[in-house]
Amino acid sequence: MTAGSAKDDYRSVARLHESLLEAGLLALLGTSFLSGFYRYLASSSDAFLFAAVQDKDVIGFVSGAIDTKSFYRTFVMKRGIQTVVGHLAFRVANPSVLRRIVSIRRHMVGGSATNNLPKAELLSLAVRPDMQRGGVGHALFARLCNEFAERHVDRFKVVGEARNEASMSFYRAHGGTPAGVTDLGGLECNLYEFSVGAR
Repeated sequence: MTAGSAKDDYRSVARLHESLLEAGLLALLGTSFLSGFYRYLASSSDAFLFAAVQDKDVIGFVSGAIDTKSFYRTFVMKRGIQTVVGHLAFRVANPSVLRRIVSIRRHMVGGSATNNLPKAELLSLAVRPDMQRGGVGHALFARLCNEFAERHVDRFKVVGEARNEASMSFYRAHGGTPAGVTDLGGLECNLYEFSVGAR
């Protein structure tokens, strides 16, 4: 297994996100949107994306942002709000989706419980089910921390779905310090803060 650049694997990353991180808003936008989103993310100076590959198959990935607020603001400016709206057009009649959009927008622009936490953030981490508990997630997390260190980031945060106990246990096992809770469109989420190099 190698954990390196996700170049040319954006659609595979998108499929993993859509199937394994389905509780979040981005998964509702579909593979096409996610593929473009991760392509943009990988090219951004404010973010990065790494994939774990085995036998030419993407078996996991991790993404992070140096400044989450800046990254999403630039994404919307460059790709246009109509890009997101177009993918959501047939879903916005659902009140729960509308609530999620409003609360996630608040998180993206910094108007939430994350205000006092680091600007840097682990945005997404997923490993194919049949490859879990084999060290893939650990390797990806380590790669993320190394990237933060290389970019002179000493602290970062994670916002994770509280009911996903496997993810919560993973973050605690990797040195995450509980930093509060928040609500993203009806999803209760736990906040964790990490110090790079303190694992």
